Amino acid sequence: MWRPITFLAFRSDGDRLGRSPAASDGTRRTSNEAAPHQICGTVTLLSPRDNDGDGRVGAPTIGRITRLAVDHSPFGTGITATGYRTIFLEMTSCMHRVALQMGLTHLDAVVHPRHAKLYRRVFGAEPIGETFACEEVGGSPGQYMRADITQPSHFHARLRDRYESKAASQSLIAPRS
Repeated sequence: MWRPITFLAFRSDGDRLGRSPAASDGTRRTSNEAAPHQICGTVTLLSPRDNDGDGRVGAPTIGRITRLAVDHSPFGTGITATGYRTIFLEMTSCMHRVALQMGLTHLDAVVHPRHAKLYRRVFGAEPIGETFACEEVGGSPGQYMRADITQPSHFHARLRDRYESKAASQSLIAPRS
């Protein structure tokens, strides 16, 4: 019923000061050796396998955002709130472009109620229904949210250019299906 596309953000093991971290055997890598990458963020876009909507002209085609997570740990390289925000914006803007290319018009997400404000502020998402006990996370509270992704003008004004810009398509984030 759904086609999953997972977006991963990576970071290099080398820190921002250009030092080569120790390899697993305790030796140091030289500068010409490639540093391994570690995942520091992920988000999955679910697209309906039959992307024809319900057959009505102009009917919305709705995808789902799942498993959005960004590692908050310092990685030993001093990731900051700005770094966290950059990872979040890179992943979601790449996901937004792919969703539009697939013909999706709206994205839904079930989020913890404390995160609902973020989805509303960044994407202009609106809550649908009341908060409920979400069985997928052991009965923790969930809020169903929906955003019209065809209208970036509804997105947060300071972040909007990430979702409107064609230049942003040169992302470091790559989808995996």
